[in-house]
Amino acid sequence: MVDYTKCSVIIPSYNSAETILACLDAVTTQDWPGPYEVIVVDSSNDATPQLIRDHFPDVKPVSYTHLRAHETSLHLVCRLLLE
Repeated sequence: MVDYTKCSVIIPSYNSAETILACLDAVTTQDWPGPYEVIVVDSSNDATPQLIRDHFPDVKPVSYTHLRAHETSLHLVCRLLLE
């Protein structure tokens, strides 16, 4: 029997309003049998964050404004996963 561990999908995004819905649809319709979470790392100033909230409420949009001075986006995502 296969032991499926939790999978995190991290999508870097910037002003992706034209493509983010197709991207998230492709990710969320995969047949991964284990639990997963999708995180979009984003600092957009277009409609991307609102589109994510409206169409994919289970997806976590994370803004670069949450970065601490010494962090990269990878640090931020790891910190959020551990919280």
